[in-house]
Amino acid sequence: MPHITLALPLTAPEIASAFTSFSAKAAAREPRGMAGQISVNASEAFTGRGAVLVECYVSEPTIHQHVAVMIVPIKERPGEWAVGLGTLGSPRPTDGIHFAVRKVAEWAVSLHPDARITGDKARTGFESLTPDAQSE
Repeated sequence: MPHITLALPLTAPEIASAFTSFSAKAAAREPRGMAGQISVNASEAFTGRGAVLVECYVSEPTIHQHVAVMIVPIKERPGEWAVGLGTLGSPRPTDGIHFAVRKVAEWAVSLHPDARITGDKARTGFESLTPDAQSE
């Protein structure tokens, strides 16, 4: 499953309160030969039990998924968080889901000047179609 770990000196409520919806698009790579794009719309953030759930809508040429991208503290490494796919609804870890996890992690890292990515197990090399757009 796609996941990225972060050093981020913020609490779950601080992360969620800083959330603003955003969208991102990239060229689709699956299935081969099919034109299209990946579209990620991160719409809301919720907190509970020390974690943050980011609600995302992910559209790809052959599948549309409504998923939870989770930002969860790593108990063994205080100050670090894992950003990954929630298992609610049995989502498929497609290219679009990897892209969504990456975009949520990039957003989280942007919240603090000392934040950084400490581990990366999500697909890379996505060709952005438009600059990331912050929605109001």
